Amino acid sequence: MKHKLSNSPFRRVPRIRFRRFVLTVLIVGLSSCGGIVDQPYRLVMPTLPPAWQTILGGAHWRIEWIDDAGTIQTADAPPDAHCAVTVTNDAASPVLAYPYWPSLHLQPGDMKPAGAIFPWDVRGDSIELSWRGGVDAVLWRALSRAGNAKREAASFNWKRWREAWNDGSFPAVAVRDPWLCDWESIAAKIAASGFDKRRVVVVNYPLLPLSGEVCKDIWYGSSPFDTGTSAAPGEPLLLPIRPHASVVFSTTGVIRYSAAGMLLFPGDP
Repeated sequence: MKHKLSNSPFRRVPRIRFRRFVLTVLIVGLSSCGGIVDQPYRLVMPTLPPAWQTILGGAHWRIEWIDDAGTIQTADAPPDAHCAVTVTNDAASPVLAYPYWPSLHLQPGDMKPAGAIFPWDVRGDSIELSWRGGVDAVLWRALSRAGNAKREAASFNWKRWREAWNDGSFPAVAVRDPWLCDWESIAAKIAASGFDKRRVVVVNYPLLPLSGEVCKDIWYGSSPFDTGTSAAPGEPLLLPIRPHASVVFSTTGVIRYSAAGMLLFPGDP
């Protein structure tokens, strides 16, 4: 008998669990690493957005995963490092990679992450991380924290979810930059009453006006999809005020700001 696949992002599927998740950072040039018993999956990092690469240079990475006890674990990798992940059972779990530049006052979490959902993003012997996958991994985490057994991240229809980004289900502005949405809030609503495409909405944050020399540059935010913000001639630079401190950067330096004001770290990155 053939069964029709439901369009709902939640499916009745057997729950998949990872019993152990071990990450080992392998520096370029290292030919082998002891302690890896099962098949390692190489993490393939996405290409940095052009502005990030040009202005900031190569990124360090803070890699995060969830161990068998449900605890978030982390490992740091410098630029030009290879990362290998070993999975030792039938499991499903998010992988996150936060780019950061410690010498430029940009720390892990300042910039939005790349990500993947294992095993959905396995390609051969690699796990391919992407900037869009970072949104998926953050949503996975948020759904898991919501604690609704009927709507767990493990039973979410990630295939249908990803198709929705390309079939006109979501607002065009959210498709261009998913980080304009509040994913914690969206996850809480999904966990409470199920998925509805109308939940994916862009938040209109209040704006912080800045004047002076900063108005001369194009400033890029924490989202890898951000195309830059500049001030119109004679007008202030307008930056969205989010609940937590935000950062923007340009060739002038890095600005860390909130509703209380701003702090400029000048310099030529």
